[in-house]
Amino acid sequence: MTISRIGKDITHKHIAEYAKDGFVQWLELDLPRIVESVSSNIETVDVKQGLLDWVVRLEDDSLLHLEFQSTLESALYRFFWYDAQLFYAKRQKIQTAVLYTTPSKQAPEQLEGGVLHYQVTNIFIYLRDGEQTLRRLRQHLAAGHWDLNDELDTAFLVFMHQAPEIDTILEIVRAIPEEELKRHTAALLYGLASTQMSEAQKQRMEREFEMESILEKWMDEAAEKGYEEGKREGKLEGKLEGKLEGKLEGKQATAKKMLLRGMALEEIADLTDLSLKEIQQIKRQLSSR
Repeated sequence: MTISRIGKDITHKHIAEYAKDGFVQWLELDLPRIVESVSSNIETVDVKQGLLDWVVRLEDDSLLHLEFQSTLESALYRFFWYDAQLFYAKRQKIQTAVLYTTPSKQAPEQLEGGVLHYQVTNIFIYLRDGEQTLRRLRQHLAAGHWDLNDELDTAFLVFMHQAPEIDTILEIVRAIPEEELKRHTAALLYGLASTQMSEAQKQRMEREFEMESILEKWMDEAAEKGYEEGKREGKLEGKLEGKLEGKLEGKQATAKKMLLRGMALEEIADLTDLSLKEIQQIKRQLSSR
């Protein structure tokens, strides 16, 4: 089952929309209140802009652009290109934050180009204390207290310094008393951290918490709000639909974004069911832009 590999972007978008101000506070960003989400699909620029993770308008009429980054590969030039096009399209002040889930404590945060200066705010989950967080979560469960911060702590716990094993985190999830909240927290963990799990752990979670149905629901929510990547002409063409429903347009949109992320042709073929010849043709089309 490949849903664990294609659900991460959907999970990112769901967290940002589900938690909103609470997520910004959990990230410890000192920003005005969120007013509304803004579509990250900017039709006036090339296809690479479709990879923006999350954009919202703040109370001071500025924009917050949040990117999730799971590798230390420098993406500042790409983010700068996104923000330049976003600014051109919206003509509003932009603040960009990059959330790193990779085990690191530093990453490039500015570009200096003479007349051009670009600065982002880096957030490193690895700087948080996993042992302390685990103790706090257990205390909250014992006291019957569970809120959004606890849910986010659980979902991101595996990426923290001195993080517990996945099975230990699953013990926390199973101890959540409210069934719907338990499944929701499990889905956040699964969507974010499936690459940290063994195949047996993933399959067990898929059966126990019905992961596929939850991620499909999140995909539909994202589509309704216009965030889902690959949405064109009112059709649902994103990664998840391209794999689950088999629409040709969705598969092609998925392949484009995977190529832009530098994935191997064979891996793209495996995930999309497109032939290598079809993927090579899409690659040539992108190269000719």
